[in-house]
Amino acid sequence: VDGISFNIGYAETLGLVGESGCGKSTTGRAVLNMMKVNSGQVIFEG
Repeated sequence: VDGISFNIGYAETLGLVGESGCGKSTTGRAVLNMMKVNSGQVIFEG
């Protein structure tokens, strides 16, 4: 996954749509902290 950025506000919903193999599941796992991120960052502001 390269060059992705998004902000999700309180009570908002995000849907990821794309072709097979484009990184949808990888992005979801990184956001949910289910996998180690090798580079870059996932930032949560509460």
